[in-house]
Amino acid sequence: MATAAPAEERPDNQTSPSAATGVVERLQAGIANNPSSADGTSFEQRYAALAPLIDQTHDLPYIARFALRREWSELSDDQRNRFIAAFTRLSIANYVSRFRKATADTFAISGQEELPRGQIEVTGTLATADGEKLPISYILHQADGSWKIINIIVDGISDLALKRSEYRRVMEDEDFAGLLEYLSAQIADLAALYASD
Repeated sequence: MATAAPAEERPDNQTSPSAATGVVERLQAGIANNPSSADGTSFEQRYAALAPLIDQTHDLPYIARFALRREWSELSDDQRNRFIAAFTRLSIANYVSRFRKATADTFAISGQEELPRGQIEVTGTLATADGEKLPISYILHQADGSWKIINIIVDGISDLALKRSEYRRVMEDEDFAGLLEYLSAQIADLAALYASD
Protein backbone atom coordinates (compact mmCIF):
# COMPACT_ATOMS: atom_id res chain seq x y z
CA MET A 1 0.00 0.00 0.00
CA ALA A 2 1.35 3.42 -0.97
CA THR A 3 2.34 5.73 1.85
CA ALA A 4 1.40 9.39 1.63
CA ALA A 5 4.29 11.82 1.59
CA PRO A 6 4.80 13.86 4.76
CA ALA A 7 2.86 17.13 4.71
CA GLU A 8 6.00 19.21 4.36
CA GLU A 9 6.95 17.34 1.16
CA ARG A 10 3.63 17.64 -0.64
CA PRO A 11 3.87 20.23 -3.43
CA ASP A 12 0.27 21.32 -2.86
CA ASN A 13 0.64 21.81 0.90
CA GLN A 14 -0.56 25.32 1.68
CA THR A 15 0.96 25.37 5.16
CA SER A 16 4.61 24.79 4.20
CA PRO A 17 6.84 27.88 4.53
CA SER A 18 7.57 27.86 0.79
CA ALA A 19 3.85 28.33 0.08
CA ALA A 20 4.01 31.83 1.60
CA THR A 21 5.97 33.15 -1.37
CA GLY A 22 3.41 31.55 -3.67
CA VAL A 23 0.65 33.58 -2.01
CA VAL A 24 2.51 36.83 -2.69
CA GLU A 25 3.28 35.77 -6.26
CA ARG A 26 -0.41 35.01 -6.85
CA LEU A 27 -1.40 38.41 -5.49
CA GLN A 28 1.10 40.28 -7.63
CA ALA A 29 0.24 38.36 -10.80
CA GLY A 30 -3.47 38.89 -10.24
CA ILE A 31 -3.02 42.63 -9.81
CA ALA A 32 -0.85 42.93 -12.92
CA ASN A 33 -2.99 40.70 -15.14
CA ASN A 34 -6.41 42.18 -14.39
CA PRO A 35 -7.82 44.84 -16.76
CA SER A 36 -7.52 48.41 -15.52
CA SER A 37 -8.73 51.91 -16.35
CA ALA A 38 -6.32 51.97 -19.29
CA ASP A 39 -8.37 49.14 -20.84
CA GLY A 40 -11.65 50.94 -20.24
CA THR A 41 -12.48 48.85 -17.19
CA SER A 42 -14.56 50.69 -14.61
CA PHE A 43 -13.69 50.89 -10.93
CA GLU A 44 -16.60 48.58 -10.10
CA GLN A 45 -15.52 46.00 -12.70
CA ARG A 46 -11.92 45.92 -11.50
CA TYR A 47 -13.13 45.81 -7.89
CA ALA A 48 -15.25 42.74 -8.67
CA ALA A 49 -12.31 41.09 -10.42
CA LEU A 50 -9.81 41.72 -7.61
CA ALA A 51 -12.05 41.18 -4.58
CA PRO A 52 -11.74 37.36 -4.48
CA LEU A 53 -7.96 37.59 -4.91
CA ILE A 54 -7.53 40.08 -2.05
CA ASP A 55 -9.82 38.04 0.19
CA GLN A 56 -7.91 34.81 -0.54
CA THR A 57 -4.44 36.27 0.01
CA HIS A 58 -5.11 38.54 3.02
CA ASP A 59 -6.45 37.90 6.51
CA LEU A 60 -8.60 41.03 6.42
CA PRO A 61 -10.61 40.34 9.62
CA TYR A 62 -7.32 39.96 11.53
CA ILE A 63 -5.87 43.15 10.05
CA ALA A 64 -9.07 45.07 10.82
CA ARG A 65 -9.07 43.87 14.42
CA PHE A 66 -5.38 44.68 14.90
CA ALA A 67 -5.77 48.09 13.28
CA LEU A 68 -8.19 49.11 16.05
CA ARG A 69 -6.52 47.10 18.79
CA ARG A 70 -7.57 48.58 22.18
CA GLU A 71 -10.70 50.18 20.71
CA TRP A 72 -11.76 46.76 19.39
CA SER A 73 -12.73 45.50 22.86
CA GLU A 74 -15.11 48.43 23.26
CA LEU A 75 -17.13 47.59 20.14
CA SER A 76 -20.24 45.43 19.98
CA ASP A 77 -20.34 42.39 17.70
CA ASP A 78 -22.45 44.35 15.22
CA GLN A 79 -19.95 47.23 15.19
CA ARG A 80 -17.07 44.83 14.71
CA ASN A 81 -18.78 43.21 11.73
CA ARG A 82 -19.58 46.59 10.21
CA PHE A 83 -16.00 47.75 10.64
CA ILE A 84 -14.57 44.57 9.09
CA ALA A 85 -16.92 44.99 6.10
CA ALA A 86 -15.95 48.65 5.62
CA PHE A 87 -12.26 47.90 6.12
CA THR A 88 -12.47 45.07 3.57
CA ARG A 89 -14.06 47.37 0.98
CA LEU A 90 -11.37 49.99 1.57
CA SER A 91 -8.55 47.44 1.33
CA ILE A 92 -9.82 46.18 -2.03
CA ALA A 93 -10.43 49.74 -3.27
CA ASN A 94 -6.81 50.59 -2.43
CA TYR A 95 -5.55 47.80 -4.66
CA VAL A 96 -8.00 48.72 -7.42
CA SER A 97 -6.96 52.36 -7.57
CA ARG A 98 -3.34 52.49 -6.49
CA PHE A 99 -2.15 49.64 -8.69
CA ARG A 100 -4.29 50.39 -11.74
CA LYS A 101 -1.17 50.70 -13.93
CA ALA A 102 0.71 47.74 -12.48
CA THR A 103 2.50 45.34 -14.81
CA ALA A 104 4.58 42.23 -14.30
CA ASP A 105 7.62 44.52 -13.97
CA THR A 106 6.07 46.43 -11.05
CA PHE A 107 6.88 43.67 -8.58
CA ALA A 108 9.88 41.48 -7.86
CA ILE A 109 10.47 38.92 -5.11
CA SER A 110 13.94 38.37 -3.69
CA GLY A 111 13.41 35.89 -0.86
CA GLN A 112 11.65 34.96 2.34
CA GLU A 113 12.53 34.56 6.00
CA GLU A 114 10.86 32.80 8.92
CA LEU A 115 9.93 35.15 11.75
CA PRO A 116 8.97 34.57 15.40
CA ARG A 117 5.40 33.47 16.25
CA GLY A 118 5.19 31.34 13.12
CA GLN A 119 5.15 34.25 10.69
CA ILE A 120 6.90 34.54 7.33
CA GLU A 121 8.36 37.65 5.69
CA VAL A 122 8.49 37.68 1.88
CA THR A 123 10.78 40.41 0.56
CA GLY A 124 11.17 42.10 -2.80
CA THR A 125 10.88 45.43 -4.60
CA LEU A 126 8.07 47.67 -5.81
CA ALA A 127 8.69 49.82 -8.88
CA THR A 128 7.17 53.31 -8.72
CA ALA A 129 5.82 55.32 -11.68
CA ASP A 130 9.09 57.23 -11.95
CA GLY A 131 11.17 54.05 -12.07
CA GLU A 132 12.36 54.01 -8.46
CA LYS A 133 12.48 50.57 -6.84
CA LEU A 134 11.39 50.54 -3.21
CA PRO A 135 11.97 47.65 -0.80
CA ILE A 136 8.75 45.87 0.09
CA SER A 137 8.02 43.18 2.65
CA TYR A 138 4.90 41.09 3.09
CA ILE A 139 4.27 39.62 6.54
CA LEU A 140 2.14 36.46 6.50
CA HIS A 141 0.70 34.12 9.09
CA GLN A 142 -1.36 30.95 9.06
CA ALA A 143 -5.14 31.35 8.82
CA ASP A 144 -7.74 28.84 7.67
CA GLY A 145 -5.07 26.35 6.62
CA SER A 146 -3.03 28.64 4.40
CA TRP A 147 -0.65 31.59 4.50
CA LYS A 148 -2.29 35.01 4.45
CA ILE A 149 -0.89 38.54 4.39
CA ILE A 150 -1.33 40.57 7.60
CA ASN A 151 0.95 43.53 6.92
CA ILE A 152 2.88 45.18 4.10
CA ILE A 153 5.98 47.29 4.71
CA VAL A 154 7.13 49.62 1.92
CA ASP A 155 10.44 51.45 2.23
CA GLY A 156 10.44 50.78 5.97
CA ILE A 157 6.90 52.08 6.56
CA SER A 158 4.37 49.64 7.98
CA ASP A 159 0.90 49.94 6.46
CA LEU A 160 -0.64 48.39 9.56
CA ALA A 161 1.12 50.86 11.88
CA LEU A 162 -0.13 53.75 9.75
CA LYS A 163 -3.68 52.47 9.92
CA ARG A 164 -3.54 52.01 13.69
CA SER A 165 -2.37 55.60 14.17
CA GLU A 166 -4.88 56.97 11.66
CA TYR A 167 -7.90 55.13 13.05
CA ARG A 168 -7.01 55.91 16.66
CA ARG A 169 -6.94 59.61 15.79
CA VAL A 170 -10.35 59.43 14.10
CA MET A 171 -11.88 57.55 17.03
CA GLU A 172 -10.47 60.09 19.49
CA ASP A 173 -11.71 63.07 17.49
CA GLU A 174 -15.10 61.60 16.62
CA ASP A 175 -16.66 58.20 17.35
CA PHE A 176 -17.30 54.84 15.69
CA ALA A 177 -19.88 56.28 13.29
CA GLY A 178 -17.33 58.92 12.32
CA LEU A 179 -14.77 56.21 11.62
CA LEU A 180 -17.14 54.40 9.25
CA GLU A 181 -17.85 57.69 7.48
CA TYR A 182 -14.11 58.28 7.22
CA LEU A 183 -13.58 54.90 5.56
CA SER A 184 -16.48 55.50 3.17
CA ALA A 185 -15.01 58.86 2.17
CA GLN A 186 -11.64 57.22 1.46
CA ILE A 187 -13.31 54.64 -0.78
CA ALA A 188 -15.11 57.41 -2.68
CA ASP A 189 -11.84 59.30 -3.12
CA LEU A 190 -10.12 56.20 -4.50
CA ALA A 191 -12.96 55.60 -6.95
CA ALA A 192 -12.76 59.21 -8.13
CA LEU A 193 -8.98 58.94 -8.53
CA TYR A 194 -9.39 55.79 -10.60
CA ALA A 195 -12.01 57.41 -12.84
CA SER A 196 -9.85 60.49 -13.42
CA ASP A 197 -6.96 58.49 -14.84
